[in-house]
Amino acid sequence: MEKERIKYFDNFKATLIFLVVFGHFLYDAAGENAIFDIIAKVIYIFHMPAFAFISGYFSKGDVSRKKIFTFAFYYILMNTALMYFSLITTGTRISITTPYYSMWYIIALIIWRISVKYLGKIKGITVISVIIALLIGKFSEISNVFAISRIVAFFPFFIIGYKIKEDVINKNFIKKDILTVLLGIILLMFSILLGAIMSSKLTFNELLMYPYTSNMQIVNRIIIFGVATVFIYSFLLIMPNKKLPLFTKIGEKTLYIYLYHRILTLLIPMLYTDLNDKIQVTIFLLSSIVICILLSREFVARWSEKLVNKVYEIITLKNDKYEVILLRFTTLFILLFTLTIPNIISIKSEYIDEIAKNSESLSFENKIYDVISDEEKEEIDNSFSILFTGDLILLKDQVKRGYDEKTQKYNYDNIFEYTKKYIEEADFSIGVFEGPMASSKKGYSSSDFDDNTKLYLNFPDEFGIAVKNAGFDLVTVANNHMLDKGEEGLLRTKEVLEKIGLTSTGAYSNEEERNNVQIIEKDGVKIGVLSYTYGSNYYSEDELLKMKTIPLIVDKYSKNFNLVKKQVEEDFERLKSANPDIIVVLPHMGTQFMNQTDEFQNTWNEIFLKLGATVILGDHAHIVQPVEITKNSDGEDAIIVNCPRKFCKFVQAV
Repeated sequence: MEKERIKYFDNFKATLIFLVVFGHFLYDAAGENAIFDIIAKVIYIFHMPAFAFISGYFSKGDVSRKKIFTFAFYYILMNTALMYFSLITTGTRISITTPYYSMWYIIALIIWRISVKYLGKIKGITVISVIIALLIGKFSEISNVFAISRIVAFFPFFIIGYKIKEDVINKNFIKKDILTVLLGIILLMFSILLGAIMSSKLTFNELLMYPYTSNMQIVNRIIIFGVATVFIYSFLLIMPNKKLPLFTKIGEKTLYIYLYHRILTLLIPMLYTDLNDKIQVTIFLLSSIVICILLSREFVARWSEKLVNKVYEIITLKNDKYEVILLRFTTLFILLFTLTIPNIISIKSEYIDEIAKNSESLSFENKIYDVISDEEKEEIDNSFSILFTGDLILLKDQVKRGYDEKTQKYNYDNIFEYTKKYIEEADFSIGVFEGPMASSKKGYSSSDFDDNTKLYLNFPDEFGIAVKNAGFDLVTVANNHMLDKGEEGLLRTKEVLEKIGLTSTGAYSNEEERNNVQIIEKDGVKIGVLSYTYGSNYYSEDELLKMKTIPLIVDKYSKNFNLVKKQVEEDFERLKSANPDIIVVLPHMGTQFMNQTDEFQNTWNEIFLKLGATVILGDHAHIVQPVEITKNSDGEDAIIVNCPRKFCKFVQAV
């Protein structure tokens, strides 16, 4: 006979699963809105620790093979679906060792349930698990591969739930008086306030228990654990032990809500764009409620269980042995095909284009190429040369590789070991400084790209020093990562560059400074500089326009196109009034990993030429795009370098 469900726990789980769904909506929009960021971080501080705790409580007793199989099946099914979704919507390179989005928790349940039977018997395991959870962050090698870092870090909450006795829960939490509830409310308010205060100091990677990027982050993890514990305790105190319409039912089916909700939280925001914050958060709330109600319906559980049971029967079939072998082989083949086909699909277009281009140019005829004459060589040597590189950027591992354990300092001079000579030889060297230097307090770069982690860039100040030492004369900071650490981080970047003596463009303290003409004189040549970006990650177009200090260009179909175009025209008018010898425009635009220019680039290149640009040096596509020799509206020779690829791959001189 099935044990009667306790409404107390169903209500607890219903609260958590709603916050999981709502939190995922907010997480995906957090970078665009400071309030969303705070609320999402407060939720993230405790919702997974709380789920780990409640999962541990219900993991007592023997672990059946069927249960483990069920979790494994659901993981393979949904992680593969999210893998395809990520490939189709973002073009992200995929990996079968990486749990996508929220699927890491299903792996965690498998590992925790199997291991707790043995680890739970170790004396002092709770204290040991906390120590290991704190220390594991120091090992960057232990990352998101099969979610090991998170599984270990959240394990203390699982083991606490596993260890706590049923009579303790009954005596202290299920049966309670009004004073207990009031204490719970006070503690909850206190923990929310503390979480909100901490939110500005914590990154999502810290909340997701990724490896530390600085030694101080171990303190942050201790604080997270402490606040999460208070949260869980306060929830246990205030949770009612009675059936609540719809709500309690949701708590009975949290597994299915957890499995299927994530793809909905990714799809729904695609249905609308440019909504104000109040409408957006209303949609998040209503969508979270509807998702929880719909996915907790009996038919979802029934069909899910039916599918699992059918597959389990096929795999464990015990009659004809040849039929068993055939069925198992077929199942294995389908599984491997499902997991590996996305890797085949996701071959980067740059390699396909390169193969096609090489195929077209194949010829078995001998060719005679023109040799540069002495006069032409002398003319080139005596001309004014501009060197332009692609992105100067540090992803997570690149930041770490610059750290010297002996000196306990960062140094990135070796990045330019083989290119410094060419950078210094050019008359005027320009780089794209793609990311802020917002200080270590803000947490350095959070991802290595394509690792299924939200990417926020932030470089040590020493990287700016290395760029200066390499011989760059100018860097543009107008790019899609310029506000990864907010306006404060961008302005600090500008200050650091000024302090080390490296001229920058693309970041302005106020509108007056933005309207100042930027002329740089080098070897008797007056160079007028203008810098623009198509946007900045996690910020809407309207938000960037309100800032007044961001040099923005927008799509020609945007409602703001005419306004932005007029601003650009005024920029050129002011610059031309200073009579520069050449006008260099540095636009950050283009479609990533596409060899050809897109409509956005073509539109703005044409505008820049009509306004009098002589040199247009673009980037953002991270791949080589065509170089165009043309004329501007004044009849002057003009050159367009649409994208020189990344600096880390090679330097393109102009």
